[in-house]
Amino acid sequence: MIPKSFAGKPFNEIASGIYKDNGLLLFALEIVVNDKVSGDILLNPGNYALPKPFSKNVCYSYYGYLVAND
Repeated sequence: MIPKSFAGKPFNEIASGIYKDNGLLLFALEIVVNDKVSGDILLNPGNYALPKPFSKNVCYSYYGYLVAND
C-alpha cells in the first residue's frame, strides 16, 4: 500500500523514490475509492498525480505493483 501522504504527488516521482531507496520497480498503480472491491489499475501512468480526496465522503487507497528480485 502506498501511504496517503503521497496524495498529490506524481507517479513518476514516487516510482523514482522507491527505486532509489529500495531498488524496486514500481510499474502500476491501483486506486480504490471508498473501499470498493476493485479499483482502477493504471500501467506506468507517468506524470499522473495520486488524487486527493475532494470531500469527507471520499476515501482513496493506493496500491503499487512492483518488480523485485528475491
